[in-house]
Amino acid sequence: MAPEQNYFDYFNYSAFIHIVFTRQKIDLFDTPNISKYLNYYMEHHNYPNTIFDLRNVNYTDSAGFGLLISVMSKCKKNGNEVVLLCNKESMIDDLKVSGVTNFFSIFKNFSDAEKKFSHISNIS
Repeated sequence: MAPEQNYFDYFNYSAFIHIVFTRQKIDLFDTPNISKYLNYYMEHHNYPNTIFDLRNVNYTDSAGFGLLISVMSKCKKNGNEVVLLCNKESMIDDLKVSGVTNFFSIFKNFSDAEKKFSHISNIS
């Protein structure tokens, strides 16, 4: 069982996991704790295909972007993919300016993000 935390909720699907960030910020202050819990969870699921849901997030700094990229690279090493779910134009602009869009596909609604993994039947 994963340790108690309040940074994200997670949902297991057959082809991917859905990580819903519950904080409005992913910044230098919170990133070390988020990283600890997120990596714990992801490691126990072998870094599967993942949707990172940023719809509750209003702000992310370079530490937050770095965390997302770090986890994504671990997923890729396992042959899996990470996509972002984000529907706030200001956050999408921040993702573009920071270069994060070079690493992730970004979807504005869950059903489109889910389709990315529709061809896969089992979680890694």
